[in-house]
Amino acid sequence: MTLFALHRQGKSATAHVPQAPFGRAVRELARHRAIGEGDEAEGVRRRFDALVTASTAEEGAYHLRGLILMLRDAGLSIDYGLLAQDLADLWTPARRDAARLRWARQYRMRRSRQPSDATPDTTVTTEEQA
Repeated sequence: MTLFALHRQGKSATAHVPQAPFGRAVRELARHRAIGEGDEAEGVRRRFDALVTASTAEEGAYHLRGLILMLRDAGLSIDYGLLAQDLADLWTPARRDAARLRWARQYRMRRSRQPSDATPDTTVTTEEQA
């Protein structure tokens, strides 16, 4: 709840969008902050990597808070229900690797085509086509 409030703080845009996975939003953030077309912002990727590999919940919360602030400043939204599920998995030792893999796949997924009437959430990706 605190992260959602932080994301909304001082903004009129929505912070929660259903079916907007966290890893995909961070990918869009990295592209948004990149200098050249097709690049990704190294600082965003490093913070994302630090979150995924954090050894304690406190360390993870620190990096997550920074990413949420960046998402807010870029006007990007996420699905906070999915984020809560991901965080529960991330801090459960038996499911930690699955959460990390899910975020990594969301981050690295490439868009291959987007129908003209599709919303960003229905974009067909290379991975989904296989």
